[in-house]
Amino acid sequence: MKTLKSLAFIRSVLMVVSFVLFFTACSNPTGNGGNNPNHFHVANAQQWQEARMAISNGGNDRSYIIDLVADITVEGLNLDSVEILLGSDNFTFGGVTGVNVTIRGNHTISLQNETTGMLLAIRQNQTVIIQNTKFRGHGANNNVLVHATDDSTLVMQGGSAIYGNTANSGINGGGMNFRRNANFTMRNNSSVHSNTANWGAFGGGVLFNSTGIFEMHDNSSVYGNTAIVPATQSGRGAGVFFGSVYGTFHIVGGTVYGDTVVGNHPQTGVPLANTFTGGSGDGASLFLNGQQPIATYGSSNTPFEFPQVGVVRWISNTITGAGIQP
Repeated sequence: MKTLKSLAFIRSVLMVVSFVLFFTACSNPTGNGGNNPNHFHVANAQQWQEARMAISNGGNDRSYIIDLVADITVEGLNLDSVEILLGSDNFTFGGVTGVNVTIRGNHTISLQNETTGMLLAIRQNQTVIIQNTKFRGHGANNNVLVHATDDSTLVMQGGSAIYGNTANSGINGGGMNFRRNANFTMRNNSSVHSNTANWGAFGGGVLFNSTGIFEMHDNSSVYGNTAIVPATQSGRGAGVFFGSVYGTFHIVGGTVYGDTVVGNHPQTGVPLANTFTGGSGDGASLFLNGQQPIATYGSSNTPFEFPQVGVVRWISNTITGAGIQP
């Protein structure tokens, strides 16, 4: 009889312990992902900051996953011109090299209204993959939302998006800026849209001032971006601007819209055209600043035939993986 009572007591204790462990795991899904220090579940700004700091201090050549489990609003990163040029530990994941970070989850990281700066700044052979997550700016920002430099790589896939940002100062570009051998790949239904360059009038959506490669695939798109042109200037590249001497643009699939297209995006309702306002501009879809940047389309890397012959070349019509559209 005593034995039966002991067994019953042990079962009860085990059930209570199991329940406590289960409740703890379910009620606290954030932090370092349980037993995996390289896996973070982020539901608020503090946990985003904690994940950033853990990766920044975690050493070189490691892989991480950040699961965004809710929409969050965070302060921007304000990097000065020296930090942007030379790099600093104030980038999103600090100065660690060779890290691979996947940010995933069908949620949005928004720039806090009363703050300015970048939401994502990567460097030093860092690779960041954005899977279904959206990054949203606001109309009073002083910089691009995303900046990549120093041999870094950014990949957007799924339904990820960089959108809703107006850069009123800072480095050129409205939504994204790439420098010094940074690489950029867009896949699936990823998009860069509804951004405005109000500083320099170049690259309303993407400014690519890198010797690296910008590739587009599948149904990815650059649309609804704007470059505001001062009276004394001419705008360049409302959608995509290439300022690098030796960069490469390759569109296998996807679309960069020109300024004559009519209609709105079926999901966001945003007008598709990339446009200039306040003055005239060249290259509503694509502008290449110099004879060296390479621009090709399709799986066979067919070179675009530009209407211009000279140092600068541009396309104002919509471009796809099939070439220049009427």
